[in-house]
Amino acid sequence: MKQIELHKKITKFFNQTPSEASLNVAKDLVNANFDAKNFFFSEATPEWFDWLVQYGFLDAIKQPANSDGTEKYYRSPEVEYLVRVSESKPDKFSSFLQSFTIDEENFDVGILNRIIWAMEKLPAEELSVLTKK
Repeated sequence: MKQIELHKKITKFFNQTPSEASLNVAKDLVNANFDAKNFFFSEATPEWFDWLVQYGFLDAIKQPANSDGTEKYYRSPEVEYLVRVSESKPDKFSSFLQSFTIDEENFDVGILNRIIWAMEKLPAEELSVLTKK
């Protein structure tokens, strides 16, 4: 399938509500190729956040770092989507970050860099939830 056709299908997918969405269709679109995955997450609005979390589309963010210490997700579509969500739905962003453990041995430094960058824009009440005193 040509990229333009994939992009049209992705746009059509996001013209529905999350309650109408097909998990299998979404998986097929995301797994078609990297460009389709990138476009998929660029089209996803913050209103899709709960659905994407529920069905594991943001699980890549939670994956352990590469064993050689190289950054693998610095500019991943999932991370960029999460950064966008942090700006419009900071409470969802905070809740998502609290759902898994971030530690220096197992967490990708590139993802951590983007998360910290996104946290700079959080309201004080959300930031205080994420930081230890």
